Amino acid sequence: MKIGEIISNLRKDRKWSQTDLAEKTGISQVMVGKYERGDAAPSIDVAKNIADRSPRRPSGEQIKQRWM
Repeated sequence: MKIGEIISNLRKDRKWSQTDLAEKTGISQVMVGKYERGDAAPSIDVAKNIADRSPRRPSGEQIKQRWM
């Protein structure tokens, strides 16, 4: 599973729109869409920020594995 799929799944688990996630994390809705489509990759800090707001938080090791 790619990071964009993870972000999309975490967002949908919360029943949030891309705009909702953007507002809660301080990133733009455009960037949320780019992350989910795989057009851009979030920094580790942004990925952690998104994970901190998710109902099922991936471990630091799971995040790290996605980046390797």
